[in-house]
Amino acid sequence: MATNAPDTTADDFQDTLLSLARGTRLNDSKARDAFHGLVEAWGMPTTRVGPDAKPGANISLVREKMLEPDWRTSDETWTSREFGSKRPFLAGTAASAGANDEGTAVRRAFDDMTERATIDANNPILETASPVEVDPQLVEVLRSRAPIRDRIITQAQAGFQARYNTINDRSDPLGMLSEAEAVDLSGDTPSDFGIGSEVKDMKRFVDLVEISDFAQRAEETLDYMDLTETTMGQRMIEANLFLARQYYYGDPSVAAGDRSIEDGDAFEGMVALASDASSSYVVDKSTVSSGFLEDIKTELTTVVENTGLTYDAAAIPVSPTMFDALENEANAVVRLDSYDGEIRYGRRSIQIKGVEVFEDPNIRNYSGLSSSTTNGGDAGDVFIYDTRNLQYRELAPMSTVPLGKIGLADRAAMFEYGTLLSKSQGEHIRVLQAYDV
Repeated sequence: MATNAPDTTADDFQDTLLSLARGTRLNDSKARDAFHGLVEAWGMPTTRVGPDAKPGANISLVREKMLEPDWRTSDETWTSREFGSKRPFLAGTAASAGANDEGTAVRRAFDDMTERATIDANNPILETASPVEVDPQLVEVLRSRAPIRDRIITQAQAGFQARYNTINDRSDPLGMLSEAEAVDLSGDTPSDFGIGSEVKDMKRFVDLVEISDFAQRAEETLDYMDLTETTMGQRMIEANLFLARQYYYGDPSVAAGDRSIEDGDAFEGMVALASDASSSYVVDKSTVSSGFLEDIKTELTTVVENTGLTYDAAAIPVSPTMFDALENEANAVVRLDSYDGEIRYGRRSIQIKGVEVFEDPNIRNYSGLSSSTTNGGDAGDVFIYDTRNLQYRELAPMSTVPLGKIGLADRAAMFEYGTLLSKSQGEHIRVLQAYDV
């Protein structure tokens, strides 16, 4: 169990989470309680983030950890050893939602699991909220459907604001000196650099989930039914697709008031971040209908030449349609070893000057969006970003908290608090908009 746990009851903790979900701005101690219950209490490794050393954890690394086999054995995962279950957070979700029914097989399985866990079985926080975003079963599903969420670094951070530093100035070096000048440097000014502190408010994603009593009872051993096919799994998939769209096309300046990724309470996606830095960073490519590889290579070279972005830190997400166009443009040659040999064509990796190009099905047109900056998205959009300074900061990973039983179903609130930020203030992002594919 985590040390220095806040003196928080299960009811207090649940009230804190529900208040946050409703948008109530509470004090930092309440944010600290939420961070403890959803990160520290589950045994996730923590570190310090930002100039004020807020407690945090690299959730991206936690996800990787959850999927690793335990090094001590070849047939047991880390989660199995630590929690007694391969899918502890889904187990916690089902048990939390069914907390009113002490006799359910799911609840008994969860109780057995917590006896083996590193977290004390009597910890009320554990039975109140489950950070399902890092469950191995869901991570595997989401990697193919919302790959950008897995590729961008995610850091958990306590507090209502994400704080980060930017280097905004560097003085010139002293330069080349004669021997006499180098002997006495007392009259010279030390070289220095300027560091700024930026702040972005955390944003709130919320969904309402119903889990049927039938689904809970059918999941008795946690092996009979795949929970990713039940209500919780499907809502998790939809939630991550929603957030993945926001990573690209979120634009709160529209202030649509419809709780979409263009609502005033949304966070800025890559298009908005690039546009805020400079309108020239969002480039209209609607007149380009061929030579895509060459054109993208030119744009990549330009941004590397003019900013601090380096080839080894860059990444290029594209739509499946654009990826297919790039493959076709490469004029692939297929060789058959024999007449009855298999033909393997397509789905190969693409690199431009060593930078990986990867497919993301969430890059597409969304007819419901009205932003003049994103133009609603397009299958021809190509993004270039810096993997080292584009980050997602979150107070809480995707988690659930039970709301009570209605009929033969349990209701739970699904929520995540966080925001996307660019430590380069958008300078290392380019959006090549609407290639004619």
